[in-house]
Amino acid sequence: MNTVSCDNCHKNFTIKPQEKKHGKGITETYFTCPHCDARYTAFVTNADIRKRQREIRQLHESVQQHVKDFADGRINEQDYKQTIGKINEKINKKKAELEPMMKEMKNKVAR
Repeated sequence: MNTVSCDNCHKNFTIKPQEKKHGKGITETYFTCPHCDARYTAFVTNADIRKRQREIRQLHESVQQHVKDFADGRINEQDYKQTIGKINEKINKKKAELEPMMKEMKNKVAR
């Protein structure tokens, strides 16, 4: 469980994520302080952002499969390192594209 300190009342509490649908496929994930009801938006997504997040998850799963293949001796070290490097480059590129999109969406919704 994630315990945080409220910026408003300075009391500790455990984060309990909640979701709010804003229409047009926009979902806000947030949590509130149970002591003072201060609201904190964790992130905001739309269909495009969720699609890109799925793509990143699939790439991470691909990395795990290659790790397993290497550990089981199905691929050699050079191929393993080269493939993992390429996948990680794709992950980093997709994350770099996703970050400003999520920031912009959060700024639009969480006021």
